[in-house]
Amino acid sequence: MLAVFRWGSGGTLGDGRAWWSWVAIEDVVGAYRFAIERDVARGPMNVTAPHPVRNVEFTRALARALSRPAPFRVPAAAPDSPSVGWPTRRCW
Repeated sequence: MLAVFRWGSGGTLGDGRAWWSWVAIEDVVGAYRFAIERDVARGPMNVTAPHPVRNVEFTRALARALSRPAPFRVPAAAPDSPSVGWPTRRCW
């Protein structure tokens, strides 16, 4: 995703209202290591940001941080497409 935005080809997914709980990969790894090393987790574990934002807000912020435009809007059906490989609505 970062590469697409760096190319100036980023954009909002669907209508942009989906919540995004953006988390740095280092924080995800740290949370999982903490749980594994201390044996404190049972079952599935989710790592989320304390203040999620809507996709449209995330898109604007990322584009602004990279000083790049984000002119495109990905159709709502596209992220769920098998050719894309990552679901945005269903994670089960």
